[in-house]
Amino acid sequence: MKKTLISIGLIMMTALFSNTYANFDASRNYSSNEIKLMTRSCERGYLDDCNTIGLIYFNKDKDLSKAIDSFTRVCNGGHMSGCYLLGKLLVDNKKMIKAIEPFTKACNGDIMEGCMYLGSLYGFGEGVQQDISKADRLMRKACNGGVKYACETLEKRLYDKE
Repeated sequence: MKKTLISIGLIMMTALFSNTYANFDASRNYSSNEIKLMTRSCERGYLDDCNTIGLIYFNKDKDLSKAIDSFTRVCNGGHMSGCYLLGKLLVDNKKMIKAIEPFTKACNGDIMEGCMYLGSLYGFGEGVQQDISKADRLMRKACNGGVKYACETLEKRLYDKE
């Protein structure tokens, strides 16, 4: 009976502490118990907790390799927000070529910011072979999806072309 109650308590706590990216509070200090529970939950395939763990590692601990591992797990599990976050993390750390795959997945999964970043990489990403027509197509998709910066970038590029 005691083991059953403990198991139920752990499940409830895991559900309570599982945050998606939208609910992540960068100013919050997560206790070591919360992090342990989310880590276990992540290892069992609960991707929202993997996302939160990745954000904690990146925002709080500044542990790039653990953050990349968490976001990779989320992306490979089919959560497109994890693909976007993985791509962004890679770009922020000057790993442009590696960011193409997660941004492509995010864009194909209708994360319009992923399309914008991917378009930027093809347009002027350091070390990435430029493909202006692909960059324009991706920026247009992001713009049509409501990403204002993509519209501004596309407009400026087309204006500069004239």
